[in-house]
Amino acid sequence: LPVEEPQLGNAVFPGYGVVLRSQWNTPRETSVHCIMGDFYTDHRGSSSGELMIYALGVPLSLGWENMYSPHNPTPYSRCGLVPGKALSIAWNADLPSVYEPAEPWDWKTQRQDAFASFRDSAWAKMSSGAKEGDLKWTRQVASVHPDPACPLLLIRDTLEGGRATEPMIFNMHLVAEGPVETAAGAVAPGEAFWDVNDKNKQKPPAGGQAHPMPAGLNKFAFKGQQFGKVGETPAIDFDLYSLAQDAREFCLGSWGHNVSQGAHVDNVFRPVNGRPYELRQHLLHIKGAGDFNTLIVPRRKGAAAPAVTREGEAFKVAMPGGTALLYADGYTYVGADKAVATAFGAVPVAADGLSVEGGPTEVVHDKKAGTITFMAHGPGGKRFVGVPEGKWQAQDKALAWDAAAKKWGLDYEGGKPGETKPRTIMLNEGEP
Repeated sequence: LPVEEPQLGNAVFPGYGVVLRSQWNTPRETSVHCIMGDFYTDHRGSSSGELMIYALGVPLSLGWENMYSPHNPTPYSRCGLVPGKALSIAWNADLPSVYEPAEPWDWKTQRQDAFASFRDSAWAKMSSGAKEGDLKWTRQVASVHPDPACPLLLIRDTLEGGRATEPMIFNMHLVAEGPVETAAGAVAPGEAFWDVNDKNKQKPPAGGQAHPMPAGLNKFAFKGQQFGKVGETPAIDFDLYSLAQDAREFCLGSWGHNVSQGAHVDNVFRPVNGRPYELRQHLLHIKGAGDFNTLIVPRRKGAAAPAVTREGEAFKVAMPGGTALLYADGYTYVGADKAVATAFGAVPVAADGLSVEGGPTEVVHDKKAGTITFMAHGPGGKRFVGVPEGKWQAQDKALAWDAAAKKWGLDYEGGKPGETKPRTIMLNEGEP
């Protein structure tokens, strides 16, 4: 093993998955592990688009970590979408077994469509066809962290094809405890647990009472679980926001098990937590037709929650150091000392004198240092960057002033995920 710190960051594994990671090996480390692609077959279960999340060094959404007992192939306890037609029971009912419903997505059609790694964010995109009928699901995941103390996690699910208007259920497992504050008030999740030591206490995932979810921005306030000792081991709470054009429904269930997959797991878990190993998670289900736009905002227990509002089709997050706007195709951040404009696709993004267009690009203005950092990644093509007025000098001749566009331009070679690296160029403010 290497002696040096590995300095882990964003990473792509073509055909298999993506890791979006920031603040490696610090108390603020945040990572999203995404299963995206068709290479993963053995013990796959219903893992299409599955997410595992750590925020500020603490688990927020975990894989179930069980293999054979209890076998858990149901997509209803994973982080993904399930067409309503795939269910043989009411969408909010307790599952009759851990095998229902069956995986609705054809993993052989799943593609890792895009990946972009930047200094203050990262983004990945996948798509999958359904096993039955004309239906394509696209999932985009972004980790946005211009303020490392307040990471923002964005999940965007869109649908295409003849079945795209059918009711779908968005599902997410979350490391939380107790009632959840919602638009319908405090909601206690339905409870179910699989006790590996008692066959009479082996229950599949529980559903919960269906509640109305009005159109617009809806907040779900979760209390994160405390691992280790209070005051010694960091813990988080987190808010999940869902933005929809129409009224929907939601329910909260749960599941858990005590299968440690060997004494080595319990031998680590028990001394730290003072109890035998168990994994329990809330299950959030949202039923509706059309796209699902989700934002997760974690924070330390006891810290004030950032204010989140809706601005058009964007999430607006007011943080101590600045304000972020998260769109379908990028985000902006504006603060006293820093401004960021980032495009995840071809749609232009602009804020505070900065603008980007032409493909995945991030531009960061450090107002104190008087520098602008430009990063391009993803598919090749011409990138254009607008900057505030000033006497800016590019530190690489590849970034040239385009008089016609009145912007800086770069011919970025680009490439497929895993086959290309980000291109970084600095601009300094100084004499021409």
